[in-house]
Amino acid sequence: MRSYTNLFATTAIALALCAAPALAQNASDAKAPSINYLMNAPATADDFRFLLAITGEGQNWVNRHIKQETGRYLYCVPDDLALVPDQYLNILQRYLATAPGYGELELNSLGLALLNGLLAAFPCK
Repeated sequence: MRSYTNLFATTAIALALCAAPALAQNASDAKAPSINYLMNAPATADDFRFLLAITGEGQNWVNRHIKQETGRYLYCVPDDLALVPDQYLNILQRYLATAPGYGELELNSLGLALLNGLLAAFPCK
């Protein structure tokens, strides 16, 4: 199982790194594009959803690992719910509506914004 986990993690990282340049506005720009820009620009919407899904799945793997190590989840997705890219996007959009400053951050803050959205959407009881 460990080798499959390593393969998945390596593949996810490689895909994220390959997708990141395609999401950039212009390599000569001093400031990288914001989460809001990438999420809403028609030219990058599909790439953004792909990167968001990879980020969400990676966070779910970390959430399960934390459960194994500590006995507690960070966030508690219902057992009968499998998150898909549109749900990750909805979770992120709802979070950004409550914390709009996160939407103006650069793409490297996407994981933090999505994690905060997951924490808000699926609090553990």
